[in-house]
Amino acid sequence: MDPLFWASILVISSLAYYYFKKKLDYFEELSIPYVPGWPLVGNFLGVLTRRQHLTELLKELYDSYPEAKYIGAFDFGTKPVIVLRDIELIKLVTIKHSDKFPDHMPLADRRTDPTLGDNLFNITGDEWKELRNVLTPSFTSSKMKMMFHLMADCADNFLKHVKCLPPEAKKYMDTKDLFTRITTDIIASCSMGINVDTLRDRNNELYVLGKKSTHIEGIQGLKFLILKSFPWIVKLFKLKHVTEDVSKFFANLVSTTILTRDAMGISRPDMLQMMMDARKKKSEHLELDMSMMTSQCFGAFFAGYESLSTFMCLMAHELEEEEEEEEEEAMVERRSWVTYRETGVPPAFSIETLIFECTTCGQNEVNGIDTR
Repeated sequence: MDPLFWASILVISSLAYYYFKKKLDYFEELSIPYVPGWPLVGNFLGVLTRRQHLTELLKELYDSYPEAKYIGAFDFGTKPVIVLRDIELIKLVTIKHSDKFPDHMPLADRRTDPTLGDNLFNITGDEWKELRNVLTPSFTSSKMKMMFHLMADCADNFLKHVKCLPPEAKKYMDTKDLFTRITTDIIASCSMGINVDTLRDRNNELYVLGKKSTHIEGIQGLKFLILKSFPWIVKLFKLKHVTEDVSKFFANLVSTTILTRDAMGISRPDMLQMMMDARKKKSEHLELDMSMMTSQCFGAFFAGYESLSTFMCLMAHELEEEEEEEEEEAMVERRSWVTYRETGVPPAFSIETLIFECTTCGQNEVNGIDTR
């Protein structure tokens, strides 16, 4: 082999070692407690190799320094991040001094992937502040009360569907599929103002494409991490998370809804209506066009689809566990009551104790029970 080749390898390896050592020693130089990471993948090695779930990683990071108010960690791409542990410090950052921390880590490039890139959680600066002011009223108690009947209608439809299922189908149910469908119906009604019935229309286009766009496991999950952590790769290869068919579907859905409402004077208590009303107000940094409103509706779907359905699955499991515990407690009480009624032995006493006491007193029977 040419000595120049080996010399080049040695130089490149040395530079790579120095570069990653400098990045991974970031918190060491600042004397901040931290969890050591790996080159390129940071603390996500276990997640990428599917040996650890993301929630397990977060708990591991949180528990690594129980006495610390904040610790250092490394995101995918060896990017240093601070993990807040102290509740008072969290309040200072997210509430009292939130204006000092307005920007988020980008999820997508706005030019190549506007459906995800123009979302509230991706934009920054004054544009973010103005859009946040537009959307915040959607989550006040008064607006939530107005949207409650929309959710209640979906819940009633859900109950009717479950009640109409044949007995055999009720024995074994795919709760994740069931809850993702009602989640789709609720988000569609509350954010985009449309009524869908994915429980009966199994191949509803909103459900199918929504499931496709929110699936971030396996290769898609790796792609999502690359999009988030290496923006220069995204710009170079024009990568996007939301595929073209999903983008067109949501754009057509939102634009059709807006045009219909404008033409017929329809108004609904949902997030889309809030944005439509905000178009009339003058804004210095924010332009609420069709693309921007589509992105907010897609963002609501993207954020709620997986998280809400998973939460409902866990909640259903806990309710089932609690019901089983209550049934067991009821059975214990029933058995104690039967024993007391038939033998005269109070539940707080053991039958062996009473037999011993009766035997020592010379009695051979207790309420007809032979103790010999």
